[in-house]
Formats: sequence, C-alpha cells, structure tokens
Amino acid sequence: MRALSYMQGVLVLGMAGSDVLDRLYEVILDRINTRREGSYTAMLYERGKPYIAQKVGEEPVR
Repeated sequence: MRALSYMQGVLVLGMAGSDVLDRLYEVILDRINTRREGSYTAMLYERGKPYIAQKVGEEPVR
C-alpha cells in the first residue's frame, strides 16, 4: 500500500513514514531560512522553543 499524505500544500505519494518526516524537516528548515513574509513557521521559530511547545500542546489528540 502506498502512503498518501498532504503536507504544506504538497501532495506526497508513496513516501514511507521516515521519508515524510525527512520532507517535513526540509520544509521547516526552508521556512526558517527564507523567512518569507507571513510564514507561520518562521514566526513560531522567532518566538522560541517555549512558544512552539505551547502551540504544539494546543493541538488536539485524535
């Protein structure tokens, strides 16, 4: 069975779990390094680890 997921506006077909995490890491680094205007990821990074932890903790567990 092929993995199908939607990540950061990119449809990812046939990627194993670790590949998806590697791709997600690349996207996060790109957002931090390019600091595009309006980037939520870059804003979180600028506010620091405690703020990131707070935002992750707000996400519901399903």
